[in-house]
Amino acid sequence: MPSAFDLGAPLSRLKASVPAVNIKENEKNYLLELAVPGLKKEDSNISYENEHLVIASERKTEAQEEKDQVTRREFHYASFQRSFFLPEEKADIDNINAQYKDG
Repeated sequence: MPSAFDLGAPLSRLKASVPAVNIKENEKNYLLELAVPGLKKEDSNISYENEHLVIASERKTEAQEEKDQVTRREFHYASFQRSFFLPEEKADIDNINAQYKDG
């Protein structure tokens, strides 16, 4: 008998490893917003390499003790890397900054 939680095979294989991004621009700067639920600040890295702003995360797996039996697991956390072309003539490399907001 099918479970009430059986949403179908295609949906169960859906795993987003690369976060979506919003990019805003005005005459003075660019603003990139990434939604990365479950990401800890210490697992993220931002760098500027070869005219690219690189945002990366390496998800560190921790052993979890489960008290209840898991009927369905869809939460998936994976490492990712996004890179955005940002030519030096349009970027003030010395003033790139980042903010981390939990929630």
